[in-house]
Amino acid sequence: MNLIFGQSAMGTIMVFVVPLCIAAILYFIKRNKPDNYLIHFIKYHIEPGYLSSGNEGEFETLRKGRIYE
Repeated sequence: MNLIFGQSAMGTIMVFVVPLCIAAILYFIKRNKPDNYLIHFIKYHIEPGYLSSGNEGEFETLRKGRIYE
């Protein structure tokens, strides 16, 4: 940020204030969340369609076998 905005009139705000605000927002959003929460959250809202826990998926075609004792 300092390389790009350091010499401008708003350099102090862009170099110090904006990153601190972003860090504070990320700290409170990610608080008590699992790893990769933001990545999964963004993917969930970007991908088209819907997700359902009851639909048939790729593992539906697996056959159940007997376990021989």
